[in-house]
Amino acid sequence: MKQVPLKLKKLPSILALNKFNKYGLVSEWLPNNKDDKGVHVVHLKEGLIFSSNKYDSFVPAYVASQLGFNTPGKYFLQEFFYPALLERGVLPLCPFAACEEYLDQKVFNENLSVKKNKQLWTDFNKNIVPEVNYNTLMPKAKFLIAILDGGHAADDGVCAEIGYYAREFPMRPIIGIRSDFRLSENPAATVNPAVSHFVTQLFEGPEAYQHALTSTKTLSEKIREYARVSK
Repeated sequence: MKQVPLKLKKLPSILALNKFNKYGLVSEWLPNNKDDKGVHVVHLKEGLIFSSNKYDSFVPAYVASQLGFNTPGKYFLQEFFYPALLERGVLPLCPFAACEEYLDQKVFNENLSVKKNKQLWTDFNKNIVPEVNYNTLMPKAKFLIAILDGGHAADDGVCAEIGYYAREFPMRPIIGIRSDFRLSENPAATVNPAVSHFVTQLFEGPEAYQHALTSTKTLSEKIREYARVSK
């Protein structure tokens, strides 16, 4: 039975719906009744699965970014980046999607008082965000992907997530992506050195995403191979 953190009434669906093996990888075999073949699947949300016959398991990775705050960013994540990770055997753990499950959108209407509005968001900020992101999703992630695009400087929330993950899980890799050509504090820094110090691999420039995706595929294959030889 999966344990639910005390401050949460339920696990995020990305964790509750999927089956994690003893190595922390998501592995569920869906047989085909018509023949002896089948596929491995991951559950993205209730009623939506991704299937593959290329991988025997999927490697969970936390995706830190500021792109989930706006419509173009959400479109990029959901229509391009997350599918690209799945195609490479990586299960993206999205903090935006997970935290959103704990927001009752029906409550936020024109009849809600300013005081009550602030109380609801205060509870969300103090209890839901840290509990979901830091205490629930990150421990399940075998590595962290940090998208450092979106502004002249790296997003403060992403920087906090990088620092926390590096401290709590020092043996787990952090992959950084920065395609924005604007510099940080000096000509040799695309990202503040205080942040990039914790990044295992930083991919920069116009091809940053493609190179990062190639790296995540290689990394996930190594993690799966380690699990296989450890059996």
